[in-house]
Amino acid sequence: MTVFETVSWVQTVVIAGATVSALELLSLRLYYRPSFLLGAMTGTTTRAQSDETRASFFPLLAGLLAVRVLGGVALLIVPLDSLIRPGLLLLLVATTWYPALRQPYGFEGGDQLALITLVALLLQSLAPQDPGVATATCLFLAGQLVLSYLKSGWIKASHPSWRDGSFLDLLSKNEIYGHALLRRRFAVPARRIMGGRLLVAIEWGIPLSLLLPEIGFFIFAGLGLLFHLFNGVLLRITSFWWSTFALYPSLWVAWDVFHRLIPFLPR
Repeated sequence: MTVFETVSWVQTVVIAGATVSALELLSLRLYYRPSFLLGAMTGTTTRAQSDETRASFFPLLAGLLAVRVLGGVALLIVPLDSLIRPGLLLLLVATTWYPALRQPYGFEGGDQLALITLVALLLQSLAPQDPGVATATCLFLAGQLVLSYLKSGWIKASHPSWRDGSFLDLLSKNEIYGHALLRRRFAVPARRIMGGRLLVAIEWGIPLSLLLPEIGFFIFAGLGLLFHLFNGVLLRITSFWWSTFALYPSLWVAWDVFHRLIPFLPR
């Protein structure tokens, strides 16, 4: 896979993810209830808000999501070297970024990664035929993914609730993310402990795999994809699946660059 093919893959998947997520929000009427959405999105309690505020914000959010859908569909259609592509990417960046300003808790990690990816693609679209820019974009995105894994692994390894498995027990019983299968599996303390250690091993192993032979890289990449697929299906954390699935080919570009620049690394 060339760097241009990698950029094309990243764009297709992350834009599809942003479009699908917007459609999901538009289809879930729960998010348009003042008691759920307005209290979070404006950073104040719902009771303190006027009817005018509620009435004006709902159409604004729905409009932003609709524009994101239209922009995403257009980006999936127009060629990579189209003159209107930077403008469409800027539109997608704005409609992804602005709603997060209206809520006190900011983005989820998957949304953060998606926004960083969209900004990088926007800058790359200004020189779509330059192989150096395409390679730099892939390396930057691979670096972002590596940093997210290293940070997440460090948090798990250093936090007592991850080391003793109690966090996984709470997660399996959570109203939003919990699942009956997880509750049964993590009912045994030893399984919770092993589960937490396995997650740390995967999240630290993926950055390390950039220095391993090709087979080692693909083993850890496969484990990482299975981990995110598991999260998407059982925990319903789909934002991470789209963001990370989009960026895995950029890890391969980074692996190839490292092994060309550092001759003693085994291939």
